[in-house]
Amino acid sequence: MAARTTLARAVSANGVGLHSGKPCLIELTPAQSGEGVVFALEGAPAVTAVASHVVRWERCVALGNSAGSVYTVEHLLAALHGMGVHDVRIRVTGPEVPAMDGSAAGFVKLIEEAGLRPAGRLRRYHLKSAVWVQEDGRLLIALPSSEFRISCVVDYPHPHLGRQFASFRIDPATFRNEIAPARTFCFEEDIKELRAAGLGMGGSEKNVVVIGPRGYTSPLVFPNEVVRHKVLDLVGDLSLVGAPFTADIVAVRPGHRLNVRLARELAAALGVEA
Repeated sequence: MAARTTLARAVSANGVGLHSGKPCLIELTPAQSGEGVVFALEGAPAVTAVASHVVRWERCVALGNSAGSVYTVEHLLAALHGMGVHDVRIRVTGPEVPAMDGSAAGFVKLIEEAGLRPAGRLRRYHLKSAVWVQEDGRLLIALPSSEFRISCVVDYPHPHLGRQFASFRIDPATFRNEIAPARTFCFEEDIKELRAAGLGMGGSEKNVVVIGPRGYTSPLVFPNEVVRHKVLDLVGDLSLVGAPFTADIVAVRPGHRLNVRLARELAAALGVEA
């Protein structure tokens, strides 16, 4: 019988927030079986990482309550979900999770440094019928499956990007090697608008792949790094279902807003209590 897992010991990391540009610290500590992923916020009640607690989904995902919030949680959530960590408490100092290098690789290393231990019996939910969400030419479909797989296509009207496709069975080895290293990206022409909105203040070539008229600002980790990062975001956003589940996800031009909508629909279809 499969077991839930938590961390074997506490670990921490610090860095700059991608959007705030402010120093941020996270400490991950073991949790009791069934607690799920819980963010302990400064001066506010803790918040569980489930879709009903999402308070923002533009350019990043933020979780919160009436007293406080934490944003840019998606890459850390992806690492926890992809590496099979079910129960963990995360203390956050600062407004958001550190950007690290813009990927989930640093969080994977943190989890591997902590190690895992069993935390009770695992219940895995299985989808019985198709669930989908769509808007503005974007489409996400979840189909019944005995495994968790994501197939994703993106299509950008940009001479150095265009259409990319990737498909992966999500397990710890595949996530670590094929998905986690894919970094966040933005288009050079969007930077001024982002900064004017108070976003991307901590962004640099150290944590963002910028795509401009002359191509990419840094060497790519994968030829299709952009679509792999979209898969990474999906792994993190769909962890907000709030319980382990199996499904075959087909994503056409996904984004945080639609990802979170699918997580909410899946939680309802699977009977997962928030």
